[in-house]
Amino acid sequence: MEKVVNVVGHVALGGVPACQTKISSTASTRAIERFYRISEVASVLRVSRPHVYNILRGEFVIDLSRPGRRGIKLVPESTLRRVLERHKKRFR
Repeated sequence: MEKVVNVVGHVALGGVPACQTKISSTASTRAIERFYRISEVASVLRVSRPHVYNILRGEFVIDLSRPGRRGIKLVPESTLRRVLERHKKRFR
């Protein structure tokens, strides 16, 4: 059983508000998956929005628009964590 609920005023990963939360319940576990907009991912990574599109190329992203139209793209928290691991800054 899965449903998507709006979260208002909730601060999540890196101080960025999560726009939606997906709650899926199974017999053994309950997992909560947060979704972030492209602009929120850009603020977390401290890059521009077009650069985020390049970083997310080939990753799992939910596109809520009709084909050929502009719309909202949502990035799951698992994808964001994977991208953050790849783009860590190494100080030497």
